[in-house]
Amino acid sequence: MRREWNFSPVRRFLQPVGAGLLVLVVIAGVVFGVYSGVVKHEGPGEGAGQKTGAGEAPAQPALGAGKIYPFKPAVLPPEGGKIVVSPEGSAFEPGAPLTLSAVPAPCYAFERWEGVEGVEGSSPEVTVNFDPKKSITACFKLKDATAPAITGMKVSRYSDIGATIIWRTDEPAKGKVEYGVTKDYGASVEETAFITEHVVNLTGLSPGKTYYFSVTCEDECGNEAAAQSGSFITVSFVPQGYSVGERAPDFALPSYKDSYPDSPNNPSSPYYIGDQVSLSQFRGKWVLLNLWNTFCAACIGEFPHLRAFYEDEGWANRNSADARWVVVTVCLDGRTDRIVRLEEKYKYQVGLFTFPILVDDGEKRIVTELYRVTYVPKSVFIDPDGIIRAVKVGQFRSVEEVEELATQLLDLSPGGGSAE
Repeated sequence: MRREWNFSPVRRFLQPVGAGLLVLVVIAGVVFGVYSGVVKHEGPGEGAGQKTGAGEAPAQPALGAGKIYPFKPAVLPPEGGKIVVSPEGSAFEPGAPLTLSAVPAPCYAFERWEGVEGVEGSSPEVTVNFDPKKSITACFKLKDATAPAITGMKVSRYSDIGATIIWRTDEPAKGKVEYGVTKDYGASVEETAFITEHVVNLTGLSPGKTYYFSVTCEDECGNEAAAQSGSFITVSFVPQGYSVGERAPDFALPSYKDSYPDSPNNPSSPYYIGDQVSLSQFRGKWVLLNLWNTFCAACIGEFPHLRAFYEDEGWANRNSADARWVVVTVCLDGRTDRIVRLEEKYKYQVGLFTFPILVDDGEKRIVTELYRVTYVPKSVFIDPDGIIRAVKVGQFRSVEEVEELATQLLDLSPGGGSAE
């Protein structure tokens, strides 16, 4: 039998309302449970100050919410320098602290920052908080815009086949000499180093010709000095002989040999002069040719000064390839046995004979005849074209005396000189 329920109107109204409230409570409970699990798993949100159970502050979220943007600071002019960024990188999050260092290129100086607020503009190092919406520029300026000044330009010597042009600059600069038999020149020599004392040798010239030349210089910052010009006439003919102004006679002699480390006479040394040596192999350099024999006390007395000139980096520099001078000595009597004994006897008074020594034939007397040697020691100063420019007969009393004569020759007008 079916039973009929007879609910009052109020009860019929409340029944669906209660069911709806029950559904809402269930949904709210589910949402709250999910939210609680997420919070428990990820920790407190941004700005929370609670500590964990271990007493440590929870990790703060990264600046910029993990987004990074490229950082491209500019340099003006582009060749003026560079910007070093610390920490290293090319992209950062907004707000990241960055240290910027402006490093100028050679010939430039840092001038100011642009786009950096609240910082002394002249400071080459600044710290900023990265803002991808702002641009930063390091501005540099040339610290040298003045061309070098050329003074004292002249032809210090010339011969039938070569000439030397000398000048000075008030700052280190590289020089260039253009030259030729017309004012269009056609040939040139360029220096490879920035220097203030300039000496350029012109080679391969023809006898009895007028040569025109010009000199220009450029400093380390690219400033170029205006050209200065001149001319000279090469000698028509240079005879061979043993006097000043004549071409030094060539010869080839064997080397004396010893076993001292770094001695130019030791075949195992990097400074070894060679088994057979000729004078002409040094063409293109100034040569100090010293002639002596083993019976000459004055010769041995000047050995320390010759050795000092030979070893000095500003002069012969152990006859290195880039030195302007070469030192060669010749033992005229050929007595190598006496050289050994003399070196052992006088090594504490004058030092070891560690300078280049060639040995003449004591019977043939090759060099003695070529240079008309009647008194020793005799020193012959020969220019890069092989022409004798000075002759010194007698002992050098100091290395300064050798250097003084060599300096005079480097600044010598054509003609040369002699000393007794």
